[in-house]
Amino acid sequence: GDDANQAAWVHSSFFVNEEANTDLLVTTINSHETLLLEFNKQFTLLRCVRLNLQPGPFTSEALREDVFSTLRFVDLEFYNESILSILLHSSAQNVDKQSYFLQLTLEASKGKQTQHLMPNNINLLDVAVPCHVPDLLEGNSLKPLEGVCTRLAVSGSRKVSQLNRNVNIIYRKRIKIKAKYII
Repeated sequence: GDDANQAAWVHSSFFVNEEANTDLLVTTINSHETLLLEFNKQFTLLRCVRLNLQPGPFTSEALREDVFSTLRFVDLEFYNESILSILLHSSAQNVDKQSYFLQLTLEASKGKQTQHLMPNNINLLDVAVPCHVPDLLEGNSLKPLEGVCTRLAVSGSRKVSQLNRNVNIIYRKRIKIKAKYII
C-alpha cells in the first residue's frame, strides 16, 4: 500500500547552527513521523524529540477533524536554525492527492525534547518523546498547494522556498519574516 511505498523513502536534513554551537538533524521514521536530533559540537550531549503528524490526545477537536490524520511526509529541510520546512501529501480516500507546505518553528518542540549524555548506547525511538505536530501549530500554518509537489528546496538566508512537481517548478515564493514566524 501507500505506507509500504513511503517507508522505502528516508528523508533527512542537516543544519549547522553556528549561533547555538549545535548541529541539527531530522530524519523520517515512517510516513507520518520524524526524529529531530540536536547535538552539541563536542558530541557529548543530545536532545531529541519525535514529531508525529497524527492528532494527539490534546489536539483540539477542530484540528482532529481536519486534514492532519491523512497527512504523510514527502520532503523536509531546515529553512534556518529555528524553522523546519515540510512538504506533505494528504492521502484521504476518495479524494485527489493534495500537497501542503508547513513551516514548523522548532522552539515549539523544545519543551518536549529529552536530553541525553553521549556517547551512550541508546535506542532513540525508546527515549525520544512523541510530540504531535497539530498541537504545536498556531493559526493557518498549514498551506494547501496547487497540484501535487514532490520536492522541496529552501534557503532561509535568501528567504525563498521552492516546491517542485517532478522536475518542473510550480511554486516559488519570497517569504516575509514577521516577528519570529514565517508567513
